[in-house]
Amino acid sequence: MASLTLRRGTELQVTAGGNVSRKIAVAVVGLGIGSDHITEAYVKHRDKFGLVRICDTNPALLERARKEFGARESCTDFAEVLADPDVEVVDICTPPFTHHQMILQSLAAGKSVICEKPLVGSLKDVDEIIREEGRSARRVMPIFQMRYGTGIAQARALIESGIIGKPQIASIETMWNRPPEYYQVPWRAKWKTELGGVLTSQAIHAHDLLTHLMGPVRSVFARTDNRQYDMEIEDTLSATALLESGVPASMTATVASADEITRLRLVFEHVTMESDHSPYNPGGAPWRILARKDSIVGDVGRIVSETKEYEHGFSGQLLEYYDTFIENTQPPVTLHDARASIELATAMHFSSRTGSEVVLPIGKQHPYYSGWAL
Repeated sequence: MASLTLRRGTELQVTAGGNVSRKIAVAVVGLGIGSDHITEAYVKHRDKFGLVRICDTNPALLERARKEFGARESCTDFAEVLADPDVEVVDICTPPFTHHQMILQSLAAGKSVICEKPLVGSLKDVDEIIREEGRSARRVMPIFQMRYGTGIAQARALIESGIIGKPQIASIETMWNRPPEYYQVPWRAKWKTELGGVLTSQAIHAHDLLTHLMGPVRSVFARTDNRQYDMEIEDTLSATALLESGVPASMTATVASADEITRLRLVFEHVTMESDHSPYNPGGAPWRILARKDSIVGDVGRIVSETKEYEHGFSGQLLEYYDTFIENTQPPVTLHDARASIELATAMHFSSRTGSEVVLPIGKQHPYYSGWAL
């Protein structure tokens, strides 16, 4: 008879068929966006995740969340999370300027890490985290939840099939609305605490989708500005990039749109694909797919119909994470994915401030290797 060796506090779920699956013991730190992680993933998939601890500096918010989500423990001190032997994974949802040290402290305490965007504010910091992860038995997964959903899965299946021909051009729009009160939160609108504006707080997800689907960036020319608000960080972006494949791509972003959309339009030799326009979930619903070659219509329809449905957003990413955690393999989104995102932001900020095209990769000798914050 097979036996199980389990750490203290490990929870098991026994299914109707008698199969046993174990829950991952998670602590969520920061109950702003962290509450969405909990409701959309950890509560929804209680058979896979055990919410053993929540942590926030606001005692009133913490108490409401404890009652709502049924966490086993709650605390206001991050040190208690790190000292808890039952916590296997620390999900960091705190303001961006705290991420770097909290990730390093979690790895040092023997915890795996999930962390919201932007992971950090410099290539120097992400490279340090990559080194520390390499020395650790634990792993770090950045959050890029827009990669998940049926629409994205169908788009990837078509690209990987090869039948839609060579990529030709791409356009990415992040047209969101952030009212003035959004920036009244003390840590927002400041370089040292939010680490950036529309580039890293809003458009970062859509730009990640571009490289996720179309490949790495070779060079970029960008303009950032403050068109809507008088604040330190940027609220407007217009950029053109050349991908390593030779494909040109345009990226625009604002926080001043009256309505909100995120739109990816990818043109291939034989097919044009356009995402759903849902601002926070462009990959969830099926994409609009237009074929300009009649002979492939049947194959395109077959590939789309055979692509299984996927859960979207945090639920989709954390479901995939569960399998890799249990199997002790690389998470579905890696630190190298986050590094590519941070490198693109670094290049855009430098390009905008110098009026020059920036060629990637960016090395340690680059003026912005240690950060773009002014």
